[in-house]
Amino acid sequence: MSFSFEKKTFLTVSLIILGLEFTIFFPSFFLLTLFTLTLFLFFALSSILKIKPKEQSLYPIFVLPLVLLVEASIVLQVIPDFSLKHLFVFGFALLLYLVTSSLGVLKSHIISYSLIIFNIITMSFLLAVFFAYVVLYNFYLVFNLPLWITMIAVFFLTSLFFRFNLWKNDLLEVNSKTYSFVLSLILMETFWALSFWPFLALSSGFIIFLVYYIFLDLFNLLLKRSLDKKSLLGQVVVPSVVLVIFLFSMKW
Repeated sequence: MSFSFEKKTFLTVSLIILGLEFTIFFPSFFLLTLFTLTLFLFFALSSILKIKPKEQSLYPIFVLPLVLLVEASIVLQVIPDFSLKHLFVFGFALLLYLVTSSLGVLKSHIISYSLIIFNIITMSFLLAVFFAYVVLYNFYLVFNLPLWITMIAVFFLTSLFFRFNLWKNDLLEVNSKTYSFVLSLILMETFWALSFWPFLALSSGFIIFLVYYIFLDLFNLLLKRSLDKKSLLGQVVVPSVVLVIFLFSMKW
């Protein structure tokens, strides 16, 4: 990557650190700061990754870093220890730097680091998905949000995540609207079903994440036309067994 890319990325992450530190000392300005940081990161990424407004096929790139920023800002507010807050900010800054750099490499199709970069993006993506569902379910419980609002949020968020997944796997050109709708509907119905069970946000978020992971892998295999017994066993059956074991180990 060019020196200009590294310099812009470092400057962007540094300003994000300052913004998050600001919310630690002035939590009453949390929403305003979060909105400002999200807007800033969007335009900063547009400049760093050289994404023009007309390049709509590249819009999914924004999903991962922006979702991670929102999640980190929310988690930061619930960390009780002051010193841990600062440690968390710098840990997130390192993750954001890695993600932004990896997205730049993936967008440029640099072959030499493709496997490492793809794994970094995949792990960051799965982490973002997991925490997104945990945060959403926690909002539903803590703020007593109407079920239909959170279900719509789950549907919308799942669609965004699936769109990013398509970009990551070079599947944007494939006709996938049906898959996106079905996956979002499944996750929305899963959220609805869990609302009747006495589970905490972490447990419910993990269940929703596992359901997402199972169907995401299945749909990826179908879209790539690479569905076989070996792939089905490793990417669908094993996670399904983990989900069943987790459900049976829960206290009802």
